Amino acid sequence: MDIRSGTIMKLLLVLLSGCLHGLLAYSKPISIWPLYSVNPTYDLRTQTSAGKAGCSLSTGDPFSPTLDYSSVRFQSSPLSVVDLPVPGLETEIEDFSVVVTIKASSATSGTIFHFVATDNTGAGIHEMSLLFDETSTVLHVKDDNGRSKGEITASPQITIANVGEWISFAVSYDASKQEIRLFTNIDSHLGTVKLSGGVCLGQPGIIRLGRPQEGSNGPYFSGDMICCALYNNRFAEGDFSQYISECQNNSWPNPYPSNTASNDCVSYNGYFNADQKNVAVATSIATLVTRITKSRVQCADACESHADCVSFTFTVSDRMCRLYEAVHGSLVASDGTNYYIRRDQCC
Repeated sequence: MDIRSGTIMKLLLVLLSGCLHGLLAYSKPISIWPLYSVNPTYDLRTQTSAGKAGCSLSTGDPFSPTLDYSSVRFQSSPLSVVDLPVPGLETEIEDFSVVVTIKASSATSGTIFHFVATDNTGAGIHEMSLLFDETSTVLHVKDDNGRSKGEITASPQITIANVGEWISFAVSYDASKQEIRLFTNIDSHLGTVKLSGGVCLGQPGIIRLGRPQEGSNGPYFSGDMICCALYNNRFAEGDFSQYISECQNNSWPNPYPSNTASNDCVSYNGYFNADQKNVAVATSIATLVTRITKSRVQCADACESHADCVSFTFTVSDRMCRLYEAVHGSLVASDGTNYYIRRDQCC
């Protein structure tokens, strides 16, 4: 595959409206994360591991022969998730690109990534999500009030024909035109849309892989991911080869740090995450207990006191509390019903 330049070019930065603006040329990424099962949140650039990984992850397939390590396998579960921290820079990021390499095991649907800025103060691009289903590939972009800034709906890139094949997705923003572009290493133009309003990428933030962030609804991803990178410049079709080389483990520090993070079950005991709003578990899933409670707190108490309860739903209108023995991905829209998961259930 073509490389735009035989050597890595330095990024030319100029100040434009208080944001970092990059010349179109390959440069070192701000952050690059080899999604390796030992520690999928390790950032090669900063040599830090500040991200978080869910407990329903396993070792996936290698991207051989180019990369000599195995990927992270997502199991279409709320707990199959990797959170990657976007650093807060002194100057806001204007031109930017997010690139990720995946191998889906299902063409039905999945969330590839969901970015949310953690600081809401004046961020032009506060939220981005890239997802797919059997009919389309969709990129949503929103501001800090949840309003749409633009959307790309493209042809499906994950199909029955290419399930099990590696594909690299790139989302690249050109601030001079206020246009965001979506493409892959096999299709150079899935779509471009001009964004409304402000231009900078909100930061700091979190790129979540595998499922939407809390408070947002969307499908869970099933399959492997092996690398993700964030750039403060535009990304071109010829840059995919150089991006993959950035993920090689010969760039990793020696010795490579192991993932020492663990859940503190004592501190998590009795706490629940509000996983998704306005959704219910599919009626085909059996409940442990179904009963009316005075509040969601009482429903949470019921789940905590039940030896087999891991998650529950609570419906505001009829105060119906339903307890479940597992974390379920079979969720359906249900206005006024929220889904909660025990924080200590992975311990």
